[in-house]
Amino acid sequence: MDNLQIASELVRIARTLVAFEMTESEWKQYKEQHPGADRRNHHIIPDKKRQQAPFGFFKKRTPSFQRKFTGKLTEQGKRFDHQLRQSRVSPEIIDELHWNHTENMQKLCGSAPKVETTKHISGVGTRSGERNIFLHFDPNNWFGCRPTCTHEYGHYVANSIFDIEGSYDWNEFEGAVVSEIERLYKQGIDPKYKGLCENVKQRILLKNQMSQELFGIEKFQDLSFEQQWKIIAKNDILGSITGGEYGFGHEGWYYLEDFYREAFANIYLAYKYGWKEFREEFPYLWNYMEKLLKGNNNYV
Repeated sequence: MDNLQIASELVRIARTLVAFEMTESEWKQYKEQHPGADRRNHHIIPDKKRQQAPFGFFKKRTPSFQRKFTGKLTEQGKRFDHQLRQSRVSPEIIDELHWNHTENMQKLCGSAPKVETTKHISGVGTRSGERNIFLHFDPNNWFGCRPTCTHEYGHYVANSIFDIEGSYDWNEFEGAVVSEIERLYKQGIDPKYKGLCENVKQRILLKNQMSQELFGIEKFQDLSFEQQWKIIAKNDILGSITGGEYGFGHEGWYYLEDFYREAFANIYLAYKYGWKEFREEFPYLWNYMEKLLKGNNNYV
């Protein structure tokens, strides 16, 4: 085989590695437009096997999950649903977001968040005047799982109600945080939670210890995402309200500039998931969230 033949074969192999997926019907049409196309360079599937867009990346699995949202979509909900599908959000997360963004939450927050999928970490932000939620495209990834989605939605709620002038009083939330801090320092915070932001080894040990104490499972990594979030949420709240002196979840410098955002998102997650132990551990924050989400307006 001469150099030209070797080069041609390498090109063919490379194209195979990034092969286009197409149905038999699409292949016939493509072949007519590209007579020299080699079928071996493409992944051809039967017409009936393809799952319709926008869930193309789910073609190798059938999503199976218990639905949380069972109501009817409002007009805003329908537009939100369309945006989610166009953004290739997984079926599980679409359900999770509709479960969060109910009609009453739409009234509280105003416009729906714009959700974008990524191959990286999750987060929130503002782009072109829109409040964004960024989630990993895979619901089996920590940054794309259902509890992470609800946590990030909690950030969206905070960004919504505190960014709209006159919509909600920041001082009431800050007052709940201050009362929580005073209570915790007065009763004493377990020293095992201290100094964890910069101590990776101690964080790992504590996560495994809490995994054993709470769930009877030796290693944190063997917990479900919801179980892991129970541990992370508690420590993230501690980090947020103590400026990183206790707890973990982010680096210490982040908590110093946090303005209690993580405390809000995590107590929202805990309340929405019905984790009653958080009512005992953070009563002022829990009562604040209960008043916000239920109160006279029944925002749940």
